[in-house]
Amino acid sequence: MIGTPTRAYGAPDLVETWLVSLAPPVTREPGWWWDLLDAEETARAGRWRRPADRVRYVARHVALRLILAERLGVDPATVAFERAPCPLCGELHGRPQLRDRDDVHFSLSSTGDVAAVAVAPAVSDELALRRRTRAVG
Repeated sequence: MIGTPTRAYGAPDLVETWLVSLAPPVTREPGWWWDLLDAEETARAGRWRRPADRVRYVARHVALRLILAERLGVDPATVAFERAPCPLCGELHGRPQLRDRDDVHFSLSSTGDVAAVAVAPAVSDELALRRRTRAVG
């Protein structure tokens, strides 16, 4: 399911990306997948009407947890998420982020039978990021 990470163009030491195959869809998720999900993920998974869509949702979230757990050196079931403040209204319904960890950022995207996960260290100084990117690119 999860392969070797690739490096994002122009930032080889900063961003790791994974393409995760969600195909062929299995008809039922292995039981251990559910053990890794938190209550919100489990509830969202239960709202999918089509079983194949539910399986893909669970698979991509399990993949995200496995990747982040390896990067953070923790058990996948202990990876905790929260919602960032919305940039427009400030309410806590923005993009997902790691709870109590501001040193790593991630992105999860999917389409059909493929998910993409990107993980990068947080860089507080945008100018420093540009300098490092130019230096390695």
